[in-house]
Amino acid sequence: RTRWPCVPPSSRRAHALAAALESSGRPTEILHLGVQRLAEPNFDLAADVRANPPQIVGFSMHWHPQAWDTVEAIRAVRRGAPKAFIVLGGFTASAMHRDILETVPEVDGVIRGDGEDALVALADALDQGTPLSAVPNLTFRTDDRIDENPITAVSSERAISGLFYERFDLLRHSDRYIR
Repeated sequence: RTRWPCVPPSSRRAHALAAALESSGRPTEILHLGVQRLAEPNFDLAADVRANPPQIVGFSMHWHPQAWDTVEAIRAVRRGAPKAFIVLGGFTASAMHRDILETVPEVDGVIRGDGEDALVALADALDQGTPLSAVPNLTFRTDDRIDENPITAVSSERAISGLFYERFDLLRHSDRYIR
């Protein structure tokens, strides 16, 4: 199972990323942590992922002001699901990919630029146990260094137009979100 927690503000691209994973046959769920905490005031992210450990947890770090909250949520996920692959994406994550991997040990990788194809390729590599060096746009940590794959997955205008930004059904408590 894949989770894509969103730390407010929510990104429509998270819905498209989750839809790409869902289309590849992987059950996927989006957690908007702000909505989640409104729906369940005592919500504990670490306990939630511990109860149903995901294979991949993706975070949007699109805007710099959300960085602190995102890192705190990442740390909670790592406490609850120590074997999950934690990946970030978004403008800020793309621009600061090496800095993030050097300073936030809980993060396993950053997808730079367009992520729909790269995220599915990452899930494929993790499922098949193949090297992460083949995943486009991915910067990732190995045991002793940080590796940076080339940016080769760039979405065309047609591909972007075909994304499913409206997949609110993948969002836990979507009824509260769209009220």
